[in-house]
Amino acid sequence: MADRGPPAPAYGADGHPRLLQSHPRAQHRRGVRPVRRTGDERRELAAHPARPRRPGGGGGLFLVRFAARPPAAPLALPRRRRRGRQPHRPHVLRRGDRLPRRLRRHLPLALVQRGRQRHLDRHRPDGDRQLPGAQEDGRHPRREPELSDTGPLSWTVDAAAAGARFDRHVAAHLDLPRNQVQKWIHGGLARLNGVAARPSTALAAGDRIDCTPPERREERVRPEAGDLALLYEDDDLAVLDKPAGLTVHPGAGRTTGTLAHLLLARYPEMAGVGGAGRPGIVHRLDQGTSGVLVAARTPTAHTRLARAFAGREVEKHYLALVYGEPSRPEGLIDAPIGRHATRRKEMTVRPDGRPARTGWHTRAAAAGIALVELDLFTGRTHQIRVHLKHIGHPLVGDPVYGEARWKSLPRPVQAPLRDFPRPALHAWKLAFRHPGTGALLRCEAPVPADLRELWEAVTRTPWVNTDSR
Repeated sequence: MADRGPPAPAYGADGHPRLLQSHPRAQHRRGVRPVRRTGDERRELAAHPARPRRPGGGGGLFLVRFAARPPAAPLALPRRRRRGRQPHRPHVLRRGDRLPRRLRRHLPLALVQRGRQRHLDRHRPDGDRQLPGAQEDGRHPRREPELSDTGPLSWTVDAAAAGARFDRHVAAHLDLPRNQVQKWIHGGLARLNGVAARPSTALAAGDRIDCTPPERREERVRPEAGDLALLYEDDDLAVLDKPAGLTVHPGAGRTTGTLAHLLLARYPEMAGVGGAGRPGIVHRLDQGTSGVLVAARTPTAHTRLARAFAGREVEKHYLALVYGEPSRPEGLIDAPIGRHATRRKEMTVRPDGRPARTGWHTRAAAAGIALVELDLFTGRTHQIRVHLKHIGHPLVGDPVYGEARWKSLPRPVQAPLRDFPRPALHAWKLAFRHPGTGALLRCEAPVPADLRELWEAVTRTPWVNTDSR
């Protein structure tokens, strides 16, 4: 351009290369970026005498260098969450399982299981459970009084609790859930200085709190008339043959028509024996299982029988119809059992489960099924059903742990196996020491007709003689 004048020389008087200055209105295009000089170059430029500026010249020196554009940094995409829910692999805590942040720092809560099922897999290090009704010194533990037994409660707020919420303070003072305390406050059972207050009311030192806990509702089981198949009875206990389909005690979805109701109708003294809602019940059988069951009539008999069952001093023998024929005539299943990782109502064999041992002996086998005698050395939940599935011979008719193997059998035997309405399991024999006399008591429940008919319909042979082994 004519108005720019002659170009400046490439080198200065001192022999150093002269850095050219761009036009004042020069525009930086793509591929042009500021120069970042090293420390030596910056010091050399600072020592170089400044050139005189032309009239109307631009601003200060701005160094540029033509170079390729640097590669763009990768986008920070959100990390994709791993699917499949594999709790055994290290990973960040899943949103549905993690505890509140203020509780995650406390080590005593490290073993709290998800779903608030804190009772699962609770056992001693040696794998055995605590004997009920006894402490280390052998004395019966003292019953702690219920909160409703203490009557109205009153106390004064001290200076340390000043500023706390009304509901939080009452919950901490009585060691109760805060939502339960809030119901009491809304119902007028908890008052502040004699008047109703909001749960969020801030407390002050010297405030008076009056709390009247509601009366505890007793889980009473009312007697219901019905027939009981008794195998043995005396003043201390009763041994009976529980039919299949009868629930042992009230529970989820079952409030009437249980064995506990029938026992109270025959033995009214059982009302104060055992736990709440389980009068006289020492052990239990699944609803679909038939066979021998023991009930205590006195508190002393209940305590001693419960210790015998917990201490594995009771011999338990079962009969079962399973799919397939075991490869050996007898064996021992030693596999720990614990709660299923995803199906929380089911049990399964898992390495961190509670010790479980089941002995088995094949009585007979024909037409794709086998009659197996089982000896229980432990008493885990669903132990027989889980162990038989574990060795590949599930129970016939088991809706939870069974398999539809009848589909692979000949057509004439499919219908009886498919339509069998319950797990083909029978509590056959029970042997234990009498809680009063100490004599060995052996009880046997006859094999129910439905198991006999199933065996005969499938195998086309008479029922096996179970009197001799």
